[in-house]
Amino acid sequence: MSPSAHNETYKNGHDVIMNGSGGNDVENVVVVGAGPAGLMLASNLARYGIKPVVVDDRSDKTTTGRADGLQPKTIETLKQLGLADSLIRQGVKIFDICFWNSTPTTPMHRTRREVHYPPEVDVKDPYILLCHQGMIEDLFIEDLRERGVEVTRSSPFDHYTGSNFKEPLEIVCNDTISGSQKVLQAKYLVGCDGARSKVRSSIPGAVMLGDVARAPWGVLDGVIETDFPDLWSKVIIHSEEEGTILCIPRERNMTRLYIELNAGMHEMLSSEAASQEFVMKKAQEIIAPFSLTWKSVEWFSVYKVGQRVANRFTDDIDRVFITGDAAHTHSPKAAQGMNVSMHDAFNLSWKLNLAIRGLALPSLLSTYSHERRKIAQDLINFDFEHANAFAEGDSKALAANFAANIAFISGIGASYAPNVLNIESPNTGGCLRSGALLLQARVTRYIDANPVDIQLDIPMLGQFRVFFFTRNPHASSAFLTTVSSHLTSTNSVLGRASLAASHSYTILNTPAPDSDGFSQPQRYTAVSKLFTPALITTISKEEVEIADLPPMLRESRWTFYLDDVPGEKQTCTDKWVGGCSEDEVVVVNVRPDGYVGAIGRWTNGEAAKACDYLDAYYGGFLMGEAPVKVTVSSWERIAESKQAIREAAVAPYLLAANPATDPITDINDVEELAELLSSGKLKAEEVILAYIKKAAVAHKATNCLTEICFEAAIQRARTLDKYYQDHGKTIGPLHGIPITLKDQFNIKGLDTTLGYVNMAFKPAEDDAVVVKILQDLGAVMIAKSNLPQSIMWCETENPLFGLTTNPRNASFTPGGSTGGEGALLSLKASIVGWGTDIGGSIRIPSSINGLYGFKPSSARMPYQGVPVSTEGQEHVPSSIGPMTRSLSSITTITKAVINAEPWLLDPKVVPIPWRDSIYHEVQSRPLVIGIITDDGVIKPHPPIERALRELAAKLKVAGHEVINWEPSLNKECVAIMDKFYTADGGEDIRRAVKAGGEPFLPHVEALINRGKPISVFEYWQLNKEKIAAQKAYLDKWNSTRGPVSGRVVDILLTPTMPHSAVPHRTTRWVGYTKVWNVLDYTALSFPVDTISIEKDPVPSPPYEPRSDLDAFNWKLYDPVAMNGHPVGLQIVGRRFDEEKVLGAAKVIEEVMKKY
Repeated sequence: MSPSAHNETYKNGHDVIMNGSGGNDVENVVVVGAGPAGLMLASNLARYGIKPVVVDDRSDKTTTGRADGLQPKTIETLKQLGLADSLIRQGVKIFDICFWNSTPTTPMHRTRREVHYPPEVDVKDPYILLCHQGMIEDLFIEDLRERGVEVTRSSPFDHYTGSNFKEPLEIVCNDTISGSQKVLQAKYLVGCDGARSKVRSSIPGAVMLGDVARAPWGVLDGVIETDFPDLWSKVIIHSEEEGTILCIPRERNMTRLYIELNAGMHEMLSSEAASQEFVMKKAQEIIAPFSLTWKSVEWFSVYKVGQRVANRFTDDIDRVFITGDAAHTHSPKAAQGMNVSMHDAFNLSWKLNLAIRGLALPSLLSTYSHERRKIAQDLINFDFEHANAFAEGDSKALAANFAANIAFISGIGASYAPNVLNIESPNTGGCLRSGALLLQARVTRYIDANPVDIQLDIPMLGQFRVFFFTRNPHASSAFLTTVSSHLTSTNSVLGRASLAASHSYTILNTPAPDSDGFSQPQRYTAVSKLFTPALITTISKEEVEIADLPPMLRESRWTFYLDDVPGEKQTCTDKWVGGCSEDEVVVVNVRPDGYVGAIGRWTNGEAAKACDYLDAYYGGFLMGEAPVKVTVSSWERIAESKQAIREAAVAPYLLAANPATDPITDINDVEELAELLSSGKLKAEEVILAYIKKAAVAHKATNCLTEICFEAAIQRARTLDKYYQDHGKTIGPLHGIPITLKDQFNIKGLDTTLGYVNMAFKPAEDDAVVVKILQDLGAVMIAKSNLPQSIMWCETENPLFGLTTNPRNASFTPGGSTGGEGALLSLKASIVGWGTDIGGSIRIPSSINGLYGFKPSSARMPYQGVPVSTEGQEHVPSSIGPMTRSLSSITTITKAVINAEPWLLDPKVVPIPWRDSIYHEVQSRPLVIGIITDDGVIKPHPPIERALRELAAKLKVAGHEVINWEPSLNKECVAIMDKFYTADGGEDIRRAVKAGGEPFLPHVEALINRGKPISVFEYWQLNKEKIAAQKAYLDKWNSTRGPVSGRVVDILLTPTMPHSAVPHRTTRWVGYTKVWNVLDYTALSFPVDTISIEKDPVPSPPYEPRSDLDAFNWKLYDPVAMNGHPVGLQIVGRRFDEEKVLGAAKVIEEVMKKY
């Protein structure tokens, strides 16, 4: 039996405190524009209990013309809002599309007829619904009126002021009736005011990008008389001589015609010359020999529309937004504009609701621009091809374009990239994907035995939906009970947020309309105002009662479903999540707008892991604190949000150990792994999955990752495997090779933070040049790694992601600033890592972690798309370079990137191809090697001295000339470098830290306070000092020769650091590395040995330090704690000596092996 229905009486809302305008109140949201986008936004906000203010420049609603087509997804959305019925009754449905064509020798004839939405487009309503824009506006206006909201007419927006969180926005509108101005104060402003948006114009830096308007088109709505046979289908009619018509049937026996006006004309027709009579005549000429006359014309217009997208959809602080035509424009020929615009508003509405209620972290609102700008760009890309094919009348090209984009056109294929809301999840085997919409499926609602469409059954009330799939709720009872109890307790993010939401809805709400008496929304918010749980099971109704379910699911009895609808091709469980075994539960988290957010699959015994996963997911964007207070979230909340996203993305790959990955990740050489891939002995997917699992484990141990792209990497690997299967060869020399990168390299769609809080939730819009090159060569990016705040130190710590630890000893540093890569590579969780180096940031973590790290001269590798602190300071530029576990891998990667001709993509790169002759020549003879044992400032620790001394002896035995290099110029170069670091007085770093509100880490604060800003003249003098020092070093190098051969020194051999690993935050001197940055010399750090208690005791008698800094470093030496840690040295060559340094390194490696 079903539990009693004692709580199903409807609460009419009159006993709650209403919100609204009046007096000097600060409004929650001001919406500018009462077209479909603005009204969709306002209607949803009102449904969520937020009363918006809507202003419009027009004196009345749209009565004729404008947008007219609703796509299947929009119909579905309106159904869920309870607004679709009258439109479906009154509108015209289009199920097919016809193509007609004529040439000078062939009369007008039908060339093809196709179903508009074929069965493979998985939609409930496979048609376009035609009804003019005013009908849609009427629905929203009436819906708003029932909820106490009226549109303020004749009130064009003028401007707004306000650029911080502390004060409300001040919004000024003109009253065209009285001639006065209205001033509103609001927390948020949304511009839904069309292509000439004044709100967009008011956002600093917001501009439209893309193609400007081209040839004019005419459009006519009216009742026509014609003998053309396909009047009630969507038709594209093309005459090679006269142009093209798009014919669309409309309500009330009308037809809309879009008519190309410029075909066959030698000069561009002006819009002014295109009268209604001219347009009618043009249509008659195109459709001939069929007749065409108008009994009446309801609307006529001429338009020019280019494909354009705003460069930004929000202001800097996510308080002012734009939607619809204010953010993107395109042709109307594919019936997309109104649909995409309304879904812009739909996406934003629920996010604003949670933000206003104080339930959202800043990460939530920032997803609006990230998600909808992608959709806008996808639309523009489609529309560009579609409009061109349309104008050319190429029915085959149009059909091909439609076929390729039909899912997107329908709306069901509009998908979002991974972000805080869309967590990449392992492929379940079903159709659901994070960032994609739910697809249709039929189930039986348990409580009343009604067969329902599961994707539509739960009304959209601004709440999340949490679907639990289980074959047998009895077998999964312990799991369901544990997770349900957790989600409804204050120990969970959702539980705490639900408590806050309950409080918020009590004090902030709108009147309930009479229609709610029929829809009974309280059935779906019985557990929480924030989420609706639902259970789907494949067992029969006779085998289970509602009373058998855990309390949370019992209370949500209207969302208990049986997966047993007869006649369906697949069950919902099979279709959505690829089935579910007796011992499994699958949880699908669905956002308030119907997009899948995250999917998890667990065994019945893994409830605790499921709880952690759900907390990590919802903790990425929900605050979950009560009482509700609208405040600005602190930097800690942003950091919590970023970390929660990261952990949720990593968690699925920690579910089970997989020892079978070890043989793959134990391969140290890129060439060896590439050979196994190119021979077909390994598949790209198994390699990438092995490294992903290893990276997840490495991150758990060291906190080394920042941005996760595991799912994208797996998909990329599958694409590579498909290419190999189809072509019998690899896509390039790095086919299937996994790559990780320091969180300084742009990967499109991911943040590039540089360790700054204010850089969070600002995804890159394009890939770095080196990322593009690596991908073209076949490589696969799997993750980005941690780095220090500002990147300007050799520790790896920042307030956003925290501290990365040394894999061998968590109390020790992994080095920096590319320390995350150091940890990954050390744990064999990457085979190639990429870092940057402006003072040792590649070489230091390589030395500390026993790796190879290569710093080329700055102009040899492409730096484009790699942001850096002190960007614009070009006199000591940063370099990018690889880090690996073998020397041959360094050479392979470096050669591959240089051979890709990066100078064609980055103007700073010098056009020097890989010089194989130099690489081999240096290996063919004895080397002249200068040894720096001590830079005269900081004495290296005993293991460093020993390793250098022993290697020098081996090189001598091998026949190489080894001479002492006197480092007197080094200290001067380091001093110059320090002046460049602080030439702006630390302003660049100071601003970045201040923008995020985070605290300075001590070493960063010390850096920015070290110097004072200097004038341009002083900067010029400093640059002259640098050039003089470079010239002095060049002269010294040229004059230093081997005493036996008389040859100029080939390379220098020096310590990388004066120590191996040391405790966190104790590194003070990086002079052994950054001297070579000042000179822009090539340098390679490589592993030589490990610290040994027996070989490297504390010297006796004790060393007498030469300074306080030297004493500090010397006291760090602890052979017991450091025992077994790697010891690294450094090979240095002159500017652009990359091939010589790598060739010499190979010689040295062979000497080390032999002796």
